[in-house]
Amino acid sequence: MQKFVLLKTITIVALCFMLLYTVWFSEALYGASFDCKLAKTNIEKAICDDRELSRLDRKLARVYKYHSRYMKITDGQSFKREQIAWLKQRDKQCGIVTENKRGCLIDLYIERIAEIMKDHGFVSTGMSKNEPELKQFLVKQGKFDLYEDPEYFKISDTDFIVPIGWSQGARMQLGFYMIKLDDGTIRKLANGHPSIEGMYKDDGVTVLVLTVHHLLRGFAGEKVLIITVSQEGIEEHIIANVGYYSNDGSGDPCKHPINSERSKSYTVETIELINIKDLNEDGKRDVIVKIKNTNCGDNSVLYETKTLILQ
Repeated sequence: MQKFVLLKTITIVALCFMLLYTVWFSEALYGASFDCKLAKTNIEKAICDDRELSRLDRKLARVYKYHSRYMKITDGQSFKREQIAWLKQRDKQCGIVTENKRGCLIDLYIERIAEIMKDHGFVSTGMSKNEPELKQFLVKQGKFDLYEDPEYFKISDTDFIVPIGWSQGARMQLGFYMIKLDDGTIRKLANGHPSIEGMYKDDGVTVLVLTVHHLLRGFAGEKVLIITVSQEGIEEHIIANVGYYSNDGSGDPCKHPINSERSKSYTVETIELINIKDLNEDGKRDVIVKIKNTNCGDNSVLYETKTLILQ
């Protein structure tokens, strides 16, 4: 795997990139799940004009993504039809409300998120209400501002996995954490802005597919982490860990944040695709990561596939 040297000098270009990076995350954090520039209906416009409604819309989209991405095909199709029907009902029910449209939408979103969590999910919300001891433990760490309750994955009554992202005001403490309340320990599983790509359960084993994105002095990178939870315990698997250059949000990984000539000598790795399927037909789905290798000198591209077979 290609390794990169992290430069200690922070230039104006690198600082500008960090600003753009922060703005991009801010838009992702506070906007609705859809492009508000394309909003047409009164419901869509109401969501875009209200920060709380945008937050709930974004949360519902994220919850839906978690629980649909790696469902078996028949289950996924049924879940999609169910969600489309809910959206139509949302527009119909709240569209005729004139005095408190916002309240109508908030109630429906909260009910729908709770319904999906109950019927389909593993990720939980409402930490302050449902797991006050866990919330108190995080607050006592003094590392997290916790502007919003983090989502969490409950392994047992005392063991949790918690992603800490920008919405928790975590400063430089972004990442996934393993928390054990029985012995008061907290361990960082991965560093960077966290995202749960999908989760599913096969034959009693729960699989969490996680990605983290990190930025340091103009260098950005990605890591794909798989955590399996079973009666035998918890296992961590780092299936891919790539670093690349980027300095202007263009998506061109060959752009060196400091020296454009120097970047021409590198082969840059980026994560192209994460897929889940049963490769060996044993009834358990496996994790496949496709990595794109770009030669920044001649722009040639090679692809590499890394696979984690889950036993």
